[in-house]
Amino acid sequence: MDRRKRRRLPLPSEIEPAEERFVVPTLDTGIEVEGGRVLRRIALDRIRPDFSQPRRVLPPDLHESTRAGKLDAQEALTALMRRREEGDLVASLILSHIERLASSIALGEVGLRHPINVYELADPSSPTGRSYRIGEGECRWWAYNLLALQGYEEARTIPCLIEGAPPGEMGVLTRQQAENLARLRLPAVAQARALARVKEGLRNLFQGALRAPEEPEGLITEKLGEVPEEFASRLVKWGLGERIPDSNELDDIVGEWMGIVGKSITGRMVRDYLSILNLPHEALELAEAASIPVATLIPVIGLDDPTRQLELTRKVVAEGLSARQTKRAARQLTEGTTEKPFVATFGRRFLPLARRVKDMSPPELREFAGGLVREERYRDICEAILALSDLIRATQRTGTTEDRQ
Repeated sequence: MDRRKRRRLPLPSEIEPAEERFVVPTLDTGIEVEGGRVLRRIALDRIRPDFSQPRRVLPPDLHESTRAGKLDAQEALTALMRRREEGDLVASLILSHIERLASSIALGEVGLRHPINVYELADPSSPTGRSYRIGEGECRWWAYNLLALQGYEEARTIPCLIEGAPPGEMGVLTRQQAENLARLRLPAVAQARALARVKEGLRNLFQGALRAPEEPEGLITEKLGEVPEEFASRLVKWGLGERIPDSNELDDIVGEWMGIVGKSITGRMVRDYLSILNLPHEALELAEAASIPVATLIPVIGLDDPTRQLELTRKVVAEGLSARQTKRAARQLTEGTTEKPFVATFGRRFLPLARRVKDMSPPELREFAGGLVREERYRDICEAILALSDLIRATQRTGTTEDRQ
């Protein structure tokens, strides 16, 4: 057996020697620490990631399989290793990060520097009636799963600080965002997902306020959690209870919300982030696995051709291009090319909007239609929808004619 697999994993630096008796491979022994949190060492298989976390560790298909319970953590890691052996770049990037972290825990003098934060949940299927969801520290949890897979017996449990979950989805997202912003290189894809969730939460807030305009303060707390009074006042000025802001206005509000957890950004920057989510699937996976920052992805987004977007993303990862170098490479890709046909541009821009409308439930569709009716540009929107109806009829006629031929 490998000698290093027999060594004890070092304890987290926050756990004082006097508290070591509380950090043992048991599920039920704990100690109260500051802020009402409880310190325990919990079995890995009783902890689940927060699958709504904008920052994802696994590729989309393994993420969904793990979320659905079709794979456990160590099975997902094994699948990643298999893919790396087959030359999968995304799997290689993800595993290299987890392996570096696992190695620092197993071989370093300090070991795990910080316990992970978890929320306790009721779980009738568990022997003790509870399980745990990760609040902060998912990468550390994956590193421990890798160590357990490698034969470190003590890695089958991980030190955790247990605390109450923040109220509401937006409260959880605020905490996630604060943790993410503390990172030196926040992946732009994770930031884009977070901002998309905030935008959707704000839209739901304004829609709810139209139904109950007399309760704006309660709705703000219900939908967003505790927010500074100044931000709540700004929401009222944006028309809370009277109208639903248009998409660009919501982007501006999202930028202001960022100031709650870090530094405010402009609505234009929010739109830049959200446009990342329209990248081709493979490019999005690579960008997330390689933690490419937004400044480097902007030139990629600027390319109209999905094939060129993927090509440039691969080049960024393979060569470690900076934002300036990526911009130069984007220019080189487009030199001498003709303008993209309107039909391709139309499809790229229209499809994401169409899919979103298609996925709406009947109540959501009615609510969305009501918001359009109240829009200042209602007549222009109606004319645009009628133009799409003409396009659908023309497409159907063309398809029928070609079928006959």
